[in-house]
Amino acid sequence: MFSEDYKLEWGSRCGFAKVAKEAGVPVIPMFTTNLQHSMPLFGFNKSATMKKWYASTRFPLSIPKAYFPVKMRTYLGEPLYCDTDEEPEVFALRCKKAIENLRDKYQPPQQSYWNALRERLW
Repeated sequence: MFSEDYKLEWGSRCGFAKVAKEAGVPVIPMFTTNLQHSMPLFGFNKSATMKKWYASTRFPLSIPKAYFPVKMRTYLGEPLYCDTDEEPEVFALRCKKAIENLRDKYQPPQQSYWNALRERLW
């Protein structure tokens, strides 16, 4: 759901919000740091053909070149409930904002592969 620079690729997702509202269950926002740095994709996914494929299908077709043992931490946000008078689309945007807040709080901007690896080792 995140691009290489950790921008949330959300689109118009709101099906989960409808289900959560009907079931009366919370949505728990979650973010894992350095996830994109654990399997870097060097060049393959940056070709015009691959970008066109992904733009039309939103299905990531890529081959990782290496696995880096970077330090990853998963952070859970506060459970979010959909109010009875809240539209699922509005609730979905609230969930999106909560995930972005976790990303902004815990993922260092412009983190490099080597810094992410260094976190693991030192």
